[in-house]
Amino acid sequence: MKNLCVLLTLLVSAFAQAQTTPEEKPSTVVRVNTRLVLVDVVAIDRKGAPVPDLTAQDFTVLEDGQPQQVRNFSFQKASTVSAGENAAPRPLPPDVFTNVPSYKSGGALNVILLDAMNTTTLNQAALHDNLLKVLQKLPNDRPLAVYVLGARLTLLQGFTTNPALLQTAMKAFKEKKSPLLENATGGLRNEWVPPAVAQQMPAGMLSRVQEFAQATVAASTDLRVTYTLDALQALARSLAAYPGRKNLIWVSESFPLVIMSEHDLNLSHGGRGDKNYSLQLEHTADILTSAQVAVYTVDARGITNQSFFSAGGTASTSDEMGRPLANPTARQQQAGLDTNEAQSNRATENDVAQQTGGEAFYNTNDFGKVILKSIEDGSTYYTLAYSPENRNWDGRFRKIQVKTSRSGVKLRYRTGYIAADLRAYEKQSPAQRNHDLAQALNFDFPASTALLFEARVLPPSESAGNKLKVTFAIDPHPIVFEKQQDGLQHADLTCAVQVYSSKGEPLRTEAANLKAALPVDIYENVMKTHLPCQQLIDLPAGDYFLRLGIRDNSTGLIGTADARVSVTAAANKPPQ
Repeated sequence: MKNLCVLLTLLVSAFAQAQTTPEEKPSTVVRVNTRLVLVDVVAIDRKGAPVPDLTAQDFTVLEDGQPQQVRNFSFQKASTVSAGENAAPRPLPPDVFTNVPSYKSGGALNVILLDAMNTTTLNQAALHDNLLKVLQKLPNDRPLAVYVLGARLTLLQGFTTNPALLQTAMKAFKEKKSPLLENATGGLRNEWVPPAVAQQMPAGMLSRVQEFAQATVAASTDLRVTYTLDALQALARSLAAYPGRKNLIWVSESFPLVIMSEHDLNLSHGGRGDKNYSLQLEHTADILTSAQVAVYTVDARGITNQSFFSAGGTASTSDEMGRPLANPTARQQQAGLDTNEAQSNRATENDVAQQTGGEAFYNTNDFGKVILKSIEDGSTYYTLAYSPENRNWDGRFRKIQVKTSRSGVKLRYRTGYIAADLRAYEKQSPAQRNHDLAQALNFDFPASTALLFEARVLPPSESAGNKLKVTFAIDPHPIVFEKQQDGLQHADLTCAVQVYSSKGEPLRTEAANLKAALPVDIYENVMKTHLPCQQLIDLPAGDYFLRLGIRDNSTGLIGTADARVSVTAAANKPPQ
């Protein structure tokens, strides 16, 4: 840490020198616009078996129809990691915390996301039994982690090749009732109006009740979609530092891409109550693919019946508005609604799988089979890297096509990417940037690894003005430095600390900007070591959880880590 303190002193000197420079806002900036686009490609034959002997010459890559030169090529297959490896994290001093991943793997990593936010408890119970059977058959060379999305995103078990640990985690999992699903338990649909009441209501009044019901469901669906996409983005940011492909197996009933309404609903998103989530899903898919995450969707509904039949086969006699379903026309209308809902949800599953290079599975009750297939499918793949011929980073979506000269081979890969300028994040609204940082600092989501760092957290002392001292040592390589006319290397970061009580209640957020302006010698030293940043926080005596965060304000890349600290009354006592 001595070198870190020396660097911090030098940085302060550099900041002072930069502030006295006449050209405070230079107009000429040296930027590097060369970047590599990574494309993971799964190649299978007519029988669905992986094809392991393709070469770079067997592939052709097109971007928006234009041929691209493949600069890097590699083939990845299932690793031979044995059970029990990587069980112990790297030891750290008691006051040092990090977000550097401790798990190392020579092949693809797998994550199962059990989506209780969008899945009824009835289907969760069936999934639970299936997954326990799957984990008994899991090969011991396929690293796997398990998350649950409920009121928060919870890690049940970190990456391991030990089936016993995974089974123990699954046995401890209890079904969670979604707070936002219209019918969270499953079975018969909820009734908004009892049949006896509906028979007495005028048609106009019943129509208004239906309008209110649609507005309520649309609003809860909007929250459900937003929270789910936030969780998928958080998973991508959490997995970013792990090298190679990550297979995210999203087990869910999903959500609709479009909300349609026959009424002029007075909703916060305006219009007739219609809303399309395609752009948000495209943005989420871009974040996932940037972290080399491919999504395999598994429809948790399995083989479904029409909604007017319960799981036990008991028929409902009315729809949600209490209108009888005794006549064929009414049942046909209800069946049409069910079909539209299923198709809309599956459109979401198909889109996110296709956009990220995964696969969508539905209309099956053999969840174990498709989960194992997803793991095997994503364990053997090729990685192609190219530098786009089009250097105009205009923020538009660019379509990727990969072809092979080998006949009988089917390729699966991500469909494209958003060609955003590395500095495009600066142009986003302050509200969006604040949302991203607040989400990363939220304990409801896992720690982010797009920026790696270590941080020393020291209790209040007289030398620190009786304040808690957090000193970051940041990996500088992902950070965007720009050499400006003053000859200095400039970077703009935010160092943040979110303070929680010992019960996990958010108390306060401390954040400060670090505007680095480094001479050549200090810049070269920083690139060999770490970029330092420091936060001082005034806290009363007590026990606290901390979410430590670093954000590159040029690119929006974020890194976070969790820490615990105890502040004693003697530690923060004012000096005599």
